[in-house]
Amino acid sequence: MAVYHGNARGKKVYFDPHFPHVYLTDKAGGHTQTFTYSGSGHKWYIGTKHQKSGHTLWDIQIARVDLDVYPIQHDSNTQMVRLSHLNRAGATYGDGSVQYEGKLYERMEAAVSPDLQTFLVATIDLNHVGHFAIYDNNLIQEKMDEAEASHANVNIEDIPCLGAFTIPHFNQYPLKSIQGYAIDNDANIYVSSQPSPKPGLFGHYKQQSPREIVKIPWCEADSKKWSVADLDREKVIDQFGFATEFEGIQVSESGDLYLTVAYHAKDNDTTLKNRIYRISGL
Repeated sequence: MAVYHGNARGKKVYFDPHFPHVYLTDKAGGHTQTFTYSGSGHKWYIGTKHQKSGHTLWDIQIARVDLDVYPIQHDSNTQMVRLSHLNRAGATYGDGSVQYEGKLYERMEAAVSPDLQTFLVATIDLNHVGHFAIYDNNLIQEKMDEAEASHANVNIEDIPCLGAFTIPHFNQYPLKSIQGYAIDNDANIYVSSQPSPKPGLFGHYKQQSPREIVKIPWCEADSKKWSVADLDREKVIDQFGFATEFEGIQVSESGDLYLTVAYHAKDNDTTLKNRIYRISGL
């Protein structure tokens, strides 16, 4: 997994693929949508420690890296300070029923609110249950500061949880795909959703539907009470010769959303470019 830095030229950003700013290999890297500002200096949260589920190496921990120190290259999650045992997020809230056994842990993402006060841990288990827990981001930072020198792990159970809930069948219905997460200052959760391209006729890859962003009020498991932005007919997102796939999402102080869209070549599914779109009104 790699993070690149480039200089903007108008609406375009170019970077050298041979010189990543952050390069995480082996146990350090995996599949994640989490790369978000921590609120401290030039330190960012990023997914780490992959675990295979199906055909995907999902990250199951959250590390923190200092972008002032670069290039950053690690081949193990133990070389970074990190949050661990995220299947137990929510253990210190209420009756602790939001936590679950590690053998059921499939994937996780994290997000930070625009005011940098709230830290969201969002996980999905093998029974398709979505688990959500929020923490004081300042306290997360303090715990990681204490553990940073020794690259130690910070057990999420050692941090008081401010709130937690679950959503059954979260990645089955109505959402067919879970990509990135964001959280606003009022604890509304945003999820970007679009299945990855699938092989079609003559080996060409076909763009999948639906393309949507969902806004979930805190602690609301009833999908009828969610807000949905259906972007299937937004032609401005389409590019000739490419199939789109929604990726990470962030929310700003104003409430605008910033959605990353990957563009896969239809003839071989290679991702050749990404675009970031600002979305208002959800």
